[in-house]
Amino acid sequence: MKENEVKIKNSSYGIYGIGYTDKISKKMLVEYGIPGDLVIVKEKDEKSSYTFAKIKKIVEKSSYRDRRVFCPHFWKCGGCTYGDISYKNQVKIKNDLLNEMLKREGLKIEQTAFIPSEKELGYRLRTKLKINRDGFLSYSKLRSNKLVAINNCPVVTDGINKVIKRFNAIVEKSGRLSKRLKEVEIVEGDNGIGIHFFIYGANADIKKRVTKIIKQLGVISFVISDLEKANFVVGGRKLIKNIGEKEFKFYPASFFQANGDIAYKIAETIKNYIELKDIGGKLLDLYAGIGFFSGYLQKYFNKITVVESSPYAINDIRGTLKDHKDVSYYEKSVASALTYINAAKARPDLVILDPPRTNPKPYLFNNIKKLKSPYIVYVSCNPPALLSDLKLFINDYYIDSLIGFDMFPNTYHQEWVTFLRKKTNHSAPEHQKRR
Repeated sequence: MKENEVKIKNSSYGIYGIGYTDKISKKMLVEYGIPGDLVIVKEKDEKSSYTFAKIKKIVEKSSYRDRRVFCPHFWKCGGCTYGDISYKNQVKIKNDLLNEMLKREGLKIEQTAFIPSEKELGYRLRTKLKINRDGFLSYSKLRSNKLVAINNCPVVTDGINKVIKRFNAIVEKSGRLSKRLKEVEIVEGDNGIGIHFFIYGANADIKKRVTKIIKQLGVISFVISDLEKANFVVGGRKLIKNIGEKEFKFYPASFFQANGDIAYKIAETIKNYIELKDIGGKLLDLYAGIGFFSGYLQKYFNKITVVESSPYAINDIRGTLKDHKDVSYYEKSVASALTYINAAKARPDLVILDPPRTNPKPYLFNNIKKLKSPYIVYVSCNPPALLSDLKLFINDYYIDSLIGFDMFPNTYHQEWVTFLRKKTNHSAPEHQKRR
């Protein structure tokens, strides 16, 4: 591998800093590079217009690197990317990056903001861990299938860390639970901890061994998912999580936001927009999860339609919306549900969509546009994909505002919420015409 001295000029969305060498003008994408760093790098993979590189040595640290590394697994575990950067500087980097990305795409949005988290450590209410060859809970290394065994993670809650330690202690004493156990997800509610086991071929013996350790782990609910047969077993009682004045009940296999403080801030931001625009009538909640958004906002709407393909979550949604008089449930993919909804000529007053990180295909957004909803709220944990998707709406919708939320402090990840309003004609304001 070639070695070069590189000055990091900018951030990109992800694990890379953008830098250039004195010798060549080709862009370098440097793992863990931070603006202001002067580093010696090893070039890993050369492309026509840029080169991937890895830091061998930091010659001069960026002024952003202003604290001691908070976790012994930093530089090894692929989870956190801002281990030696104070939270104040993390927020500045993320806010600057939000605006840089909008500028890069030629989108000038008058109302933008970046909202920080109340907590920078101990904020994660859920975490998924892999099982290493010895049976211990582990995270993946950066861009690698190799694993880092952990007994404590500073960004998850104390309750989750206790379960991690208990699990590993059981393995230490009794050996690996099963080679068929691939991953676990640990989730904390206000009433206790739940755990989700991912097993390839969950036979009766494995189920017996798993259920035996539940009491030792001190959890109140569990789900065993069989990855081979695509079925699951649920045990214990549902987790409870209160966000604002709304109570949510769910099993640990159902999706719930990882940061309760940020989940509340996002929900309140959408609520404020609804009140400002006086939106009511019919709500369509796509990728509904446990019905977080529709549940939080249900008092504003006479009719709610939710779409969720997860068999874990659909029962939880019914519980979330049990007090609402008019709810339609689609237990199917969003693409399939939209075919039915469009055929029925349903015209929701508001569409909320919060897709997974692997973003939908363009044809799905075309089907959303066919709904002709006056308002769309697009929640995304994949900002680059969101910016690409917004181009599909720009001829038909104004972008009233875009707000970034720091769902995952100490990582590069951001959650963006975009508010779209249907145009009454096709003459967009000058600031929203693509350059």
